[in-house]
Amino acid sequence: MMRRTHFFLIVFLVSILTGCGMDLDWKADEEYNNSVQPPEEVMNAIGVKEGMVIGEFGAGYGRFTLPLAARVGESGRVYANDIEESSLAFLKKRCRKAGLKNVRTILGEYEDPLFPKGSLDMAFSALVYHEIESPVVFLKNLIPALKPNAPIVIVDNAPGKNTEKSNIGRHWEKEFADAGLEIVKRKKLHERDVLFILKIATR
Repeated sequence: MMRRTHFFLIVFLVSILTGCGMDLDWKADEEYNNSVQPPEEVMNAIGVKEGMVIGEFGAGYGRFTLPLAARVGESGRVYANDIEESSLAFLKKRCRKAGLKNVRTILGEYEDPLFPKGSLDMAFSALVYHEIESPVVFLKNLIPALKPNAPIVIVDNAPGKNTEKSNIGRHWEKEFADAGLEIVKRKKLHERDVLFILKIATR
């Protein structure tokens, strides 16, 4: 009986320590990314304003969701998309704790974010695009959610820089064109990242 008790005590302690480790991991990762890619600077660069409706694909734990929601305010909305239910559940808790009531989470699919059609003033992602397995299909499925002239904003590691990442280094410009999009702005944010602002091609 004593050995069994000790076993469950060890399991309990390991689970606590493991949970703490995971908690520290995402916090450390978020703090690092914020240090080299400050959300406020990115939002200023892409023109996020009060009252906008923004669809964030690959929202994860909400590193950008929370500042986006705070910036668009009560008159705006953020649709936070991800394919992981656990990430969205965690994000909901963060929003409740922060008192943000203008965030709606959406469990998407690998090839479709499932944003409401014609709803978005802007679609946005940060450090996500390189993970998308079928980017052309995904972008084509994203387009119907945009309002007229609404941009798609992609912030990610510069192609060719970190080739150990899943799909960095492929020809993103061709993918954008194949999806029916054109680059209206490309800007290097710093030594690591690049910003693309895309719109539906007029030709």
